[in-house]
Amino acid sequence: MTLLNRQYGEVIEGLGHGFRVVANAKWRDTPLWRLACQAAAEAFAASGALRPVTFDDDHILVQEYPGTQQIAFIFARPVAGQPMHYPYIFTLSRQAIAELRTAGRWEDEVVH
Repeated sequence: MTLLNRQYGEVIEGLGHGFRVVANAKWRDTPLWRLACQAAAEAFAASGALRPVTFDDDHILVQEYPGTQQIAFIFARPVAGQPMHYPYIFTLSRQAIAELRTAGRWEDEVVH
């Protein structure tokens, strides 16, 4: 069962269409990834998923929003046979964006 659109991404209410889909590997080594996964695991468990809640790459989609300096980690997996989505949104500071640009980890191009 495919729950996430890896080609065109997912429109998240309140964030709009100004995003680009990026590979999970881009953010996997960051504290943001760990915080998002922990929050998602708690949300899925609170909705009835059996513990421990784990995610693989098929369960997570990362979207960057250059215009609003945000990153969305979107988690999707079935809970009790029903699809569930959980977006975890980070808003980055201007300084963080500048540091990410310098490190080659942030672009201002929007794809979707």
